[in-house]
Amino acid sequence: MTYFANLWPGWATSSATLASYIFGGTPKYIAIGMLLVIGLILTLAPVVYVALERAQMLKVAAVLLLFVVGAVVAVGADAWADLPQVITRPGIPVETLGIATLLGALAFAGTGGGQNLVQARAMIEKAVQRRPNDGAITDSLGWVMLRQGEVTEAVKVLEHAVELDPEDPSINGHLGDAYWAAGRKLEATYQWRRALTFNPEPDDAAKLEAKLQGDGRQSAVVSGQ
Repeated sequence: MTYFANLWPGWATSSATLASYIFGGTPKYIAIGMLLVIGLILTLAPVVYVALERAQMLKVAAVLLLFVVGAVVAVGADAWADLPQVITRPGIPVETLGIATLLGALAFAGTGGGQNLVQARAMIEKAVQRRPNDGAITDSLGWVMLRQGEVTEAVKVLEHAVELDPEDPSINGHLGDAYWAAGRKLEATYQWRRALTFNPEPDDAAKLEAKLQGDGRQSAVVSGQ
């Protein structure tokens, strides 16, 4: 149902891009086909429109339930105590982080779905334009490109990211994933080993070890590890 919600005209292009990753084809023509199908459905079966409206309400209810569960389970007492500051001292940490870093962080956080990848890439590209020498932001762009299946270009971008920040374990690990996807397996294993020398977080180190042992190599890109 989440996928069908993205077929409405306003999001047809990004949904078509998602479909092209899965089935191939040209997003422009896929989008036209989607719009034609939507038009036929809405014209020939008004009941479908009513059903989709009800489904949207179910989605809204599910999101509200997620917020309630998150508020109870995931948010600690200290965070709730600081809640009044949202009203008394509102603000976005642009000066502290810089607009480019903030855009990159927001975009990278939103790369969990196919449509999110399209939107995240647009944000990251703007961030790269603002800070072309920032290794972390360049890494975010390369990682999104890799998730989108643009392996050759992703390798180039991630190699540049490593040049900008050669001792970052996450960037080195992403380059290893790109090399593996490109069939450059020796370079991939070298890059994963190199990432381990830069003291990654324990969870990241475990993922790198799994890839080196053969447990996580093939799923490295797909699973976002």
